[in-house]
Amino acid sequence: MNEKQYQMIGVIEAQRAEGKNKINVYSCLGCARQTITIDRDSGVTPFNISCPSCGKTAMSAIYRVSQDLTPTHEFYRPSFAYYQNIPSREMRRHIENGGLMFRKLGNLK
Repeated sequence: MNEKQYQMIGVIEAQRAEGKNKINVYSCLGCARQTITIDRDSGVTPFNISCPSCGKTAMSAIYRVSQDLTPTHEFYRPSFAYYQNIPSREMRRHIENGGLMFRKLGNLK
């Protein structure tokens, strides 16, 4: 995939801007911790994530949460340069299909 094609995916997702900057909560089935996320970009996010605390499954509240919560993690669209260096073919396909990546706030890539 070249940079222009990659940018077009971002344009298409931006046209579906209803999800941008929305807050969500993932509740862990193992340790009961809640991970508060924000969608920095429009795109696809998972229903389940691995809990950042214990690694067990954390389930999405499907955005049925207060939008005033303070996020600790974010879903974002990586830069093209970062995308090119992702070793996982599965993750690259996820991004090519409009998927977002997950990170703790403050870990900029």
